[in-house]
Amino acid sequence: MYDIIFLGAGPGGYHASELAASQGKKVAVIEGNKFGGVCLNVGCIPTKTFLHFSNSLEVWNESIGIGIKGENFSIDQEEIVDYKDDKVKFLVKGTEMGVKKSGAHIFKGWGEILPSEKEGEFRVKVNDEILTTNNLVIATGSSPFVPNFIKGVDKYYEKGSVDSKIITSNEILSLKKVPKELVIVGAGVIGLELGLHFLRSGSNVTMIDISDRVAPVIDATIAKSFHDTLISQGIKFKLNTKVTEITDEEVIFENADGEVSSIKYDKTLLAIGRRPNLKGIGLENLESLEYDQNKIVTNNKLETNIPGVFAIGDVNGKVMLAHTAYKEGEVVVSNILGKDASINYDLVPWVIYGMPEIAEVGINEERAKELGIDYKIKQMPMLYSGRFVIQNPKYRNEFIKVILDKKDEKILGIQIYSEYASEIIGIATVLIHAEYTVDKVRDIIFAHPTIHEILKDVIIH
Repeated sequence: MYDIIFLGAGPGGYHASELAASQGKKVAVIEGNKFGGVCLNVGCIPTKTFLHFSNSLEVWNESIGIGIKGENFSIDQEEIVDYKDDKVKFLVKGTEMGVKKSGAHIFKGWGEILPSEKEGEFRVKVNDEILTTNNLVIATGSSPFVPNFIKGVDKYYEKGSVDSKIITSNEILSLKKVPKELVIVGAGVIGLELGLHFLRSGSNVTMIDISDRVAPVIDATIAKSFHDTLISQGIKFKLNTKVTEITDEEVIFENADGEVSSIKYDKTLLAIGRRPNLKGIGLENLESLEYDQNKIVTNNKLETNIPGVFAIGDVNGKVMLAHTAYKEGEVVVSNILGKDASINYDLVPWVIYGMPEIAEVGINEERAKELGIDYKIKQMPMLYSGRFVIQNPKYRNEFIKVILDKKDEKILGIQIYSEYASEIIGIATVLIHAEYTVDKVRDIIFAHPTIHEILKDVIIH
């Protein structure tokens, strides 16, 4: 019998399995696909590979005539995909080696939960072998949502095929030919990041979303600035608009006024969210488990309503980010070891990559209003950073925004719209976790010239 069985070796599963094994627990990790899950294979890492090259091209082009000479630089999509595949393969191998080194037992195959024969004991079948445990952690990840309610999707989408007219984020990350006309259904994080890459690679990009703003989860003022920047860079938007049908040549859509229009396309990317991988893993054999098609219900300790069964990562539908899954795995292992651990989802940082980047941690202004907090805002343009000014030939109205508690001036949230936001957010996260106030920040010495030192300037002034 195993102390813990992890069903899935994505960010949550592989990280937590290493941690548990290092604590002396007998651990089994079951994975039917590749180690690293969505993030490493068809998510975070591949998309950042794409953006590394297209952002570099953007910087290079902006520098021509002010220190750089040259012309006719362009993206070679086929070479980028090959490079991405090599790097992902290397990282997958390293991830698996880390789990092996920890002492956890790896089972390669699709796991299925079987009916329990004893109360509090769970059975999982993999490759005709039955494993047992008192602690089962479900970490099977998610897949792109394919909306079959849009007419034509079932006809023109072929799962796993880059030749399909309609594709998801899984297929586009292996696409070696840049489509001339790319229509993206959805203006969230996935669509925005991939849209920016293909725009700089030569695609005409049109994004369609039923919402009235891009990336609705982010701070409203940042969303507006980002939207304006994307339009100036060449992305076309159809917001407050729903796609009703996709034919062999056109995407047909209807706006809020009921007006129907269409646009021709070479590829249509479905980027309207993800759904947990809950089918085919035997959840029906966990009698009384509370779940639906969107999530396995858990509390902030990641426990389900069945003692001994936990759910981490995308399957619990809370915050679908790799680092959230890491932390959730740590929380589960701590609780299994007898500690009292939980997670505060307001403290999870997240990033939209591109040029500029967007990053947030803590609560934003809308969340503060929702919670009824008496808050105040401090905001500063990135032009106050000397290093930012010299390294960015083109200014895109970037800024940093800080939410403070009016009563004690404790930092509640930080939102960053700027190049290097993905790096600055690390320091911002530490400040909020440590419950820093304005006075405590005054005592910190930041290196100069750095981009992140502007955090102190905006907070104390």
